[in-house]
Amino acid sequence: MRPNEPGTPLIVSGRILDGHGRPLAGAKLDIYHAANNGNYSGLYDDRVPKYNLRGHQLTDAEGRYAFTTVTPVAYADHHITGINEVVEAVAALGRSLYRPAHIHYEVHHPDLITSWRGEIYFKGDPVIPVDFVGGTLAPPALQADTVLHDDPKDIAAHGFKAPYRTMEFDFLLKTHAGPDSIASEERTG
Repeated sequence: MRPNEPGTPLIVSGRILDGHGRPLAGAKLDIYHAANNGNYSGLYDDRVPKYNLRGHQLTDAEGRYAFTTVTPVAYADHHITGINEVVEAVAALGRSLYRPAHIHYEVHHPDLITSWRGEIYFKGDPVIPVDFVGGTLAPPALQADTVLHDDPKDIAAHGFKAPYRTMEFDFLLKTHAGPDSIASEERTG
């Protein structure tokens, strides 16, 4: 994230766990999301650095991960909105041209049956039920709560100049030695 990145700061944390609830140490996470203008770095806007709001990290011995970014916003694909036939079809279906706010994750670990790729959405986002891609992409298990922190002392202690949000999200993923189900689990705090 660039210094002075527009948007509300967001501190994200959680754990990567196997189907038995055991931590997956050393899991690699690739994480990215769109900027406040709805653009992903490297697309549409040459003024945005190539890897802005993108990163990767390894989980610690307890399967924990954490990063600071800005809270994503809903966005419309600039190319889609310029195609009249698409705009008309989306309207006829009662859908929105906007995608709900989300963060993309890829989780890689040798014990996983397959790497996990998907998005984590934000509970209460009004765009989820009318997402033009389909509301089924954001089931409740893939929606996380965020908590607003607006106490001035807390804001200063975290090095921010304005209120910020936190989000905790645990992934419960199928491994070669785990149960047969794949799920995600969300926590708030």
